Amino acid sequence: MTPLRAGPLTLFFAEQGDLRRICLGGLEVVRRLYFALRDHNWNTIPAQIDDVRVQSRKRSFEIRYRAAHLAGEMDFRWQAHVRGTQDGGIRFEAAGRAYSDFRRNRIGLCVHHPLRECAGLAVRINGRQSEFPRLVSPQQVFTDLRKMRYALLPGVQVELSFEGEIFETEDHRNWGDANYKTYGTPLRLPFPVTVRKGDEFRQVITLALRGKVPQQLPEREEPTLHLNQRWRPLPPIGLGYTSGASLAELRPAHLRVDVRWGESPPQLSAPLELAVHLAPGREHEQLQSLSAWKSSLARLLVFHRSEKVTSMKWLELARQSLPGVPIVGGTDMWFAELNRERPPLPAPPVAFALSPQVHASDELSMVENLEAFPQMLESASHFLKGAPVHVTPITLKPRFNPVATDPSAPFDNTDPRQRTDFAAAWTLGALASLLEGGAASLTFYETAGPRGLQHEGQRFPVYRLFEALAHYSGGEFAPTSLRGALLLRKGTRQALFVSNLEAAFREFRLPPLAGKNARARLLGGSEQEVGAARRMSLPPWGILICEWEGE
Repeated sequence: MTPLRAGPLTLFFAEQGDLRRICLGGLEVVRRLYFALRDHNWNTIPAQIDDVRVQSRKRSFEIRYRAAHLAGEMDFRWQAHVRGTQDGGIRFEAAGRAYSDFRRNRIGLCVHHPLRECAGLAVRINGRQSEFPRLVSPQQVFTDLRKMRYALLPGVQVELSFEGEIFETEDHRNWGDANYKTYGTPLRLPFPVTVRKGDEFRQVITLALRGKVPQQLPEREEPTLHLNQRWRPLPPIGLGYTSGASLAELRPAHLRVDVRWGESPPQLSAPLELAVHLAPGREHEQLQSLSAWKSSLARLLVFHRSEKVTSMKWLELARQSLPGVPIVGGTDMWFAELNRERPPLPAPPVAFALSPQVHASDELSMVENLEAFPQMLESASHFLKGAPVHVTPITLKPRFNPVATDPSAPFDNTDPRQRTDFAAAWTLGALASLLEGGAASLTFYETAGPRGLQHEGQRFPVYRLFEALAHYSGGEFAPTSLRGALLLRKGTRQALFVSNLEAAFREFRLPPLAGKNARARLLGGSEQEVGAARRMSLPPWGILICEWEGE
């Protein structure tokens, strides 16, 4: 990414044509400013960027480039003109034309507002007082948006202006994204919309600082690793089941199996997290057919083919059909569905699925999204009044497209990064974030296959991670001060797992380890002594594991 300045503002220009991490000192003003085109199935169609011209000066910049979105029948092209000025102003203009007929759900500029700076913050929307929600809002946060203004520092306000479309803001945490998103074309309008060849488009978003910016700005502190030793029981951590996998070294607390009408679960040595997808008119018969597996069920996830969130009547039918089995409702889709169709109180145990790529697939966004996971669980605990929340399954890429207007459209649910160090580092970050949020249980990936831990005789780094975690199954964990780090213990044995969530080498200083025989190793590497300086260098997406005997 290319570093730039606009007066007191610092930012980065990304290869995809986005502006990222627009900051005033240590305060993030905008997380991301970019253009998005979503087709009729809500797929994000990536842009092909060319003719990029960047003029970077000491306190200003100007960027021009051309972009094309080409997919199937779609041919849409636009030009960007982005300027940053010495007074802290940024203007992003996108103007384009359709070169074919195609259907779209959304097209245009978007802003991601950061959580840390904005959650609970008072804001004026078109001159009216409002605020960014602390808990995850089930509905649009702001509507019919033309101008947004809020205080970032005493005497300094941020003003965002929007032209060329009707804009609104949603709480992106509903889908596991760590931001509030402002976008064009309100969801209340019908979609998809047919774009005709020759249709023209122009949108502008302008950011301005109002007031006197102080000479001394707050600095963002570099995160340091501290251990708080507030131990909590480690909840069950399981895996999605696929046949042909070696599980002896992984020791999963449970295996998730999905069954539909006419299917039966396999007989497995590990407890089952059985997800039954009820068929209309067959509900009672389908539940009764599972009685032979009662003794092997860790829990029964109950979903219905005609519902996004399971009705209470199906949960009650499951309790009657399988007495003594833990019954879990909720959704096989995203947190958004559960948040919008909240079960009545007293709430049953619920589940929802999670992927970091519902909207963006670049590594920076996927890592940033880890910030949202504890907040999703906090919000669920609030409206469920403490009912257990199971996150299942957690996958690197969504398993299917639940919002496609054409359900028959092909969807690729595999990610080649599943077999890389990145997947293992992100998984440890997700595990630490979800444990911090208080999940009742977690279910990751599949045991084997391209979406799993091993495939065609190759064990992926994420397999090695779960192999290392298996020693602490049934033990305890303690959150740390660093995202992507986790403290575990079982008996006298303790371990600190630390992931480097960056695509560059990074040095970590370990806190004092209260114990003896401390040793460290990189995931998949050999052991080494922890020296007196306690400084360890991690490669891009590397994982450090320190283990010792507690006193």
